[in-house]
Amino acid sequence: MKAIKILIVSMISLMMIGLFQVSNAASNIDVNFTGETEITQDAKTVTLTISLGDFTEIPENPMMGYEAVLEYDKDIFSSVAVEGLNNWNAQYLDSTQRLIGETISTGEPNKDIAKITLTLNENATVGTTSVKLTNGLLTVNDEDSLDFEFEKEVQITIKEKEQEQEQGDEEEQKEEEKNTFAGYQIAGSEEKQNSGTASNVGSSSSNSSKDKTIAEKDLPKTGIAKIAVIMILIATVGIASLIRYKSIKLK
Repeated sequence: MKAIKILIVSMISLMMIGLFQVSNAASNIDVNFTGETEITQDAKTVTLTISLGDFTEIPENPMMGYEAVLEYDKDIFSSVAVEGLNNWNAQYLDSTQRLIGETISTGEPNKDIAKITLTLNENATVGTTSVKLTNGLLTVNDEDSLDFEFEKEVQITIKEKEQEQEQGDEEEQKEEEKNTFAGYQIAGSEEKQNSGTASNVGSSSSNSSKDKTIAEKDLPKTGIAKIAVIMILIATVGIASLIRYKSIKLK
């Protein structure tokens, strides 16, 4: 009976040690899920990356693998493509949305291991959506004691199309140009009016000066005409007197 109790205690102790080892191994393997967090509606694709950070207390040059379910909004994204990186291969089963990858040679820390490209729907709505890796499991050398479970999520914000933003900016710029042009028109009109008034004043002054000049030129002509008339009158009187004198003398 005592031997049975000792056996049970020993088994429990071994189980606790095993659980501690799994927990300790899990705490020393980092799986990261990062990528674009802000795009516009006219973006074609979104790129996310799975990478490994530092890991310790695992065998040197390990063979590694992973699997996870890729969860995303199918109203936002129409399709998914996956590519293995840095001596990792990758496969994606669209029917189950399951992502599977493994090392071609050996696993290394601080390496990108997969690139996920999601294609954006043309009618994707503005707002925030999430892409998740759920039920994730990272394995090392097929040893259950080194398995590591993970759950990861990336939040992506979708903004309005750049064209709509550019149109808004263009309309604002056109409005500013319109207001500026209207200001120039008003200023030009006032300048034209002032110029017209100055022109009228100048014209009046010019006409007055011109009339004065003409008057100055006409005055001598008037004096000559008067002198000519007087001379003609004198000559006429003289001739008349001469004729009369001769007629008296003949008598």
